[in-house]
Amino acid sequence: MRSLLFCCWLAGLLLLNACYEEQEGCLDPEAVNYEVSADINGGCVYPALSFSVDHQWGDSLFSYDSLYRDVEGDTFQIRFMGLFVRELEVDTGGAWVRANTSQREWPLKRGLTQTAGERIGLIESRNFSTEWGRLSYLGAFDEFRMRLGLRELDQVDRDAIDSEHPLNLRSQMYDTLDQEYVGWAFSFRTDTSADAELRWVRAETEWSMSFSQAFMGEWLPGENSDLEFELDYEVLLENFRINASEAEMRNAINAQW
Repeated sequence: MRSLLFCCWLAGLLLLNACYEEQEGCLDPEAVNYEVSADINGGCVYPALSFSVDHQWGDSLFSYDSLYRDVEGDTFQIRFMGLFVRELEVDTGGAWVRANTSQREWPLKRGLTQTAGERIGLIESRNFSTEWGRLSYLGAFDEFRMRLGLRELDQVDRDAIDSEHPLNLRSQMYDTLDQEYVGWAFSFRTDTSADAELRWVRAETEWSMSFSQAFMGEWLPGENSDLEFELDYEVLLENFRINASEAEMRNAINAQW
């Protein structure tokens, strides 16, 4: 009798296995398209992180058409502000964790891509939102910081830089004399007339700075996230003086940032 029951059980099990088809789907519970019943990994799509930047001057929105005052009380007009972003981290309560692992493999030379494991982003003096990449940290945080600037780059193939490439702002973020990119660039003039002198302050390629802001939030599994923050130019340019040499202006900005 036991043998007969065993044979029936075995036959049923074999029949069940013969009818069952393995399901293909994402096996990672942190992914957007996680499939709990999947048996075979069919590819995963991960939450995306984007950041939105509002540009302020104190309590007012920053404007290209406005005149501002430097530390000496002289008026000037900002014409361009560019900050390269290469790293984004969040404070999880005593430990800083990078919020990105994947990079958009921007080509720097024909057939080659940047392999440093970091993305390159760009903040300009306008309000916008930009996709940053896959989140590598999920959970609550109470502050974030960005590493701004660029590490030293190898020579870039100009033909590899398309219109979407963050390095495409050659006239503003590229030093034509030294044939290299700069970590950040700032241009201004002292009045709004068309023939007014346009002055530039540029940082070296390998120079970098860190921007931090208290920002409580939480990134949840399987959900895209947007980080919104303000850049206050009144604070960033607190020690800025227009009647100074380029080196003195750069040092004043560096000291503030």
